[in-house]
Amino acid sequence: MQVHILALETSTSVCGVALLSQQGETTQLYVRRHEGSSEHAEFLLPMVEEVLAEAGVKRHEISAIAFGQGPGGFTGLRVACGVAQGLAFALDCPVVPIPSLLAVAEALEKVPGQLEVVAIDARMQELYVAAYLYEETRKNWHRCYNSLLIDVQVLPDWLMYIRNQENEAGTIRVSGDAIAAFPELVATLQNMSSVQLTEASKPDVEAIAHLGLQAYLSGEGIAPELAAPSYVRDKVAFTTAEREQGLGGNPAAVWRPE
Repeated sequence: MQVHILALETSTSVCGVALLSQQGETTQLYVRRHEGSSEHAEFLLPMVEEVLAEAGVKRHEISAIAFGQGPGGFTGLRVACGVAQGLAFALDCPVVPIPSLLAVAEALEKVPGQLEVVAIDARMQELYVAAYLYEETRKNWHRCYNSLLIDVQVLPDWLMYIRNQENEAGTIRVSGDAIAAFPELVATLQNMSSVQLTEASKPDVEAIAHLGLQAYLSGEGIAPELAAPSYVRDKVAFTTAEREQGLGGNPAAVWRPE
């Protein structure tokens, strides 16, 4: 059986398109990227045509369309989701939403039992974070904590909290672009013996393609009308009445140190 997964990733300033083709044990990957957060809508479909042409694959041969569902830039998330839905409706194929933070973990060297934390710059002195464990027996990721929004300064506390919950004896490997976006964090994290830092990284379309293939083969594709972005930050300010009750900060950043 030949499978063709079209992947879209626009949750950051990089617009990415990939076509992952699998036949038996052989896979081929075709990729295009463009830097420019305000140009995703302009470049996404032309890059789709480019990877299809390079691979010699017709639109009707696409098995499923995977897209990075977020969290990330609101406009970019809507572009990827909208294009994925439109193409899937036209081609009568399923859509596979992939958490963008999981794509960062997928790109790392997989270490079974290693607690992986992805921390991405969410602007406004906040981070999108999630935690995963790679399960060797299932060749799959276990989501310890789904994507959530936290204040930058509480990241060290959150790391210790999840270590106590999930992996008391081991280390936490931290990836994502928070390392580059907030250099003041680096010294603090480097002084934590249980934390290991990787190079700064962002969600990439190659990882979306590989995760999309796994999900499709596992029967996790959904109807196009059910696809939606995962914004996480869906409220950026308290109302006047809420502020009068003493509430402050960002209401979407729900985790606080105990």
